Amino acid sequence: MRSVNTFTVPKPTKTQAKWLDYEVGAIVHFNMQTFNRYMKPGHVVPVDTFNPEELSTDQWLEAAKSFGAKYILFSIDHFSGFLMWPTATDYRYSVKYTKWRDGKGNVLADFIGSCKKYGLEYGYFYSVHNNWYMGVDNYTTGVPATQECYKKIVEEQMRELFNASSPYKDPFYIWFDAGIVSNVSPDIGPIIRELANNSICDECPTFAGNQGLHWVGNEKAFAPLPQWYAVPKGKCSEKTPDGKIMQGSPYGQLLCPANCDTVIREHFWFWQPDTEHSVKSVSRLLREYLTSVGHGCTLILNLNPDTRGLVPEGDRKAYEELGKAIALLYKDPVKKSFKPRLKLGKKKIWKFAAFQSLNGSVILMEDIEK
Repeated sequence: MRSVNTFTVPKPTKTQAKWLDYEVGAIVHFNMQTFNRYMKPGHVVPVDTFNPEELSTDQWLEAAKSFGAKYILFSIDHFSGFLMWPTATDYRYSVKYTKWRDGKGNVLADFIGSCKKYGLEYGYFYSVHNNWYMGVDNYTTGVPATQECYKKIVEEQMRELFNASSPYKDPFYIWFDAGIVSNVSPDIGPIIRELANNSICDECPTFAGNQGLHWVGNEKAFAPLPQWYAVPKGKCSEKTPDGKIMQGSPYGQLLCPANCDTVIREHFWFWQPDTEHSVKSVSRLLREYLTSVGHGCTLILNLNPDTRGLVPEGDRKAYEELGKAIALLYKDPVKKSFKPRLKLGKKKIWKFAAFQSLNGSVILMEDIEK
């Protein structure tokens, strides 16, 4: 046992607290894999394969907003190594070298503009552990010379994205898929802490600072209970010796809450043809809302635009129906009680007027900033 008198409860940063209050977010998986699902190490398709002739990031944001998302992430680099902005670094696998919009297109800039237009916070999903264009598989090229080249380019791209004069600076959320490996991966930690210190950082095990988040450990939008937000100091996004995600602890010294992500099509992150049948039902999506947000986690629901650059109509309808279903959960509150003083070991009783329906929920929220 530990005495509460000798234990300091860790508090969230303002960014972490805002993220927790948002409850629902979105992530867009749209990259070269959208156009060729057979890509893999050793099989990288030509840059002109990317050609979304009807692309509309406004339509993405409309879809995300329809189910209540307050922020949205975009896969600006995902496994293939294809970049969704016209990088000025010495790197030729990006929108800059495509025929799309005569090489003058910039999906990332369009995305940020749409986020500002629709009032959602924006963030980036970037894969460090795989870059098939540069021969990186599971963090390494296997050749010291090319590994150093890769590290240099990624570090340059980080500075390009986050420097003070960059049009892409100040994202709300940065997610490095699968994290990094010290002394193997590019040394992006110091760059993030220098240039993006106000951004929350997901799967940043050695450099999250006090702005960390961690993946819950499954893609089912399911948060195990109890869902503790704190972890041992220096262990944000760390794994256990058997490779599992380290969950929270009631005695943790560092706040590092979990995200709960899931797909709209089971189980596809990127759009694939003839998968309309896999769009989840509204009842299932609502259940996933309850097992994530209802368990104290934050739901991140995927969007997978097709080769046109648009969210398919069937997916859009599912998002809209989910938004309506969530709204129904809170439509007729029976009783609200703000700022009740709860004490450890003492019960609190709420009394309700008689009502007919037995279908309902009890929602408890804590102001963890205080």
